[in-house]
Amino acid sequence: SFGLRMYDVIREIKSPIVDVHYDGFLKAYKGLYHTMVQPLEVFSAYHATLERISVRWVDITQHFVNPDASTPVFPRVHTLVMRACRVLERSMLVQAFPNLRVLELTRMNRDFLTIPGGAWDDERIYGKNRNDPLVWTSLDHVHGDVNTVWMLALRCPVGRLDLVFNKGDNLIVKQH
Repeated sequence: SFGLRMYDVIREIKSPIVDVHYDGFLKAYKGLYHTMVQPLEVFSAYHATLERISVRWVDITQHFVNPDASTPVFPRVHTLVMRACRVLERSMLVQAFPNLRVLELTRMNRDFLTIPGGAWDDERIYGKNRNDPLVWTSLDHVHGDVNTVWMLALRCPVGRLDLVFNKGDNLIVKQH
């Protein structure tokens, strides 16, 4: 879990990390601490060895990720699980995890989200991703709630798609 010395502890680990489960939720005195950490920075020292990343309550948006060449790429990561995270741009995931095979995204967290250019609603996020040419060539398995998967506008072939309907999902799925 996220704590005041978490960055120091991770930096001190000398052996290669292959699989990581990280919970960025921090309960503060008399309330919740709503600052979400950016996992690409936290795990950048292990970009060459990580194969599976499971995170909760983290931020991976363009606003927090430096899009220049210094942004870490995790070429060996084949499985990414994100729960209650902020993820707006599919391109950020494709850039950071180009060889991804399994993607799980549930309960995208837009609470407390302030990004230059105004509010980010579902339609705006979907429109940005739909028009973005950066995609994976294919994914073996995608698991996620309906709204989050829809907002990412996946355009690549998916071997298996598992959709979860959460209370409040406002998308109507039609069978063709």
